[in-house]
Amino acid sequence: METYKSDGKSPREVGAERAKAALTWLRRWGWSSPTVLDIVTRSTRRGLVARLERAKMVESIEIDFYSIAIAPLPKKLVRLTEMGQQVAETFCSNVKTIYDDIARPKPQQLLHDVKVQEIAAKYVADGAELVYSAPELNRFVKSGKIPDAVVSLDGKKLAIELELTKKRDDEFYFGIEALCKSLESKKFDSYIIFCGSASIKERYRSALVANNIIDRYVRAENRHLKKASTGYMVPPIANVVKIVEL
Repeated sequence: METYKSDGKSPREVGAERAKAALTWLRRWGWSSPTVLDIVTRSTRRGLVARLERAKMVESIEIDFYSIAIAPLPKKLVRLTEMGQQVAETFCSNVKTIYDDIARPKPQQLLHDVKVQEIAAKYVADGAELVYSAPELNRFVKSGKIPDAVVSLDGKKLAIELELTKKRDDEFYFGIEALCKSLESKKFDSYIIFCGSASIKERYRSALVANNIIDRYVRAENRHLKKASTGYMVPPIANVVKIVEL
């Protein structure tokens, strides 16, 4: 695993690299938590966010106390200030996402989004490259399966999916077919599905069996999902899909 304490770098150089990594992460996700930024930057001591706040690069986002009380959420979230945004743009000139559109988390899916960032951050800390954040995927992927994040490992794209709660049958089976097609079309090289419970894991495991016939749903004119008259046969993708329980 790559660390910042090697290569004979001075503490100032290490601090600058960690600040750059944190600002880049915030630019691509819109917001984050101090814990996630520590993971991304491989910081062994707390204080990175406090230093960025003193430099007026980041600011706190207040979240509803009720949301914190009902779920294990961080007590503090941060986003870039206008100054931080300007600095981050110099590191992310090839990223087209409009920051203002993604700068505030959605309370109804906050736990899910925090967990997705934590998972992606651990991959990045272990040497993977972040290909797409969730906001980038939602903006740039116009059709097919949209995962929660994509990282690159050994030159191959790994799509990350997180499901904390059980989906309705129409959403679940529609997503299974889209997932399979995204792998067949080589949009992604592999998938890893993180499940919030054993029952969710078993549901995916049972569905993603080669030659299994599952219900098929299509989009109707009103954009609602409608059950098709024929089913969908799952292709042999077990070697490129991993299903794990959180």
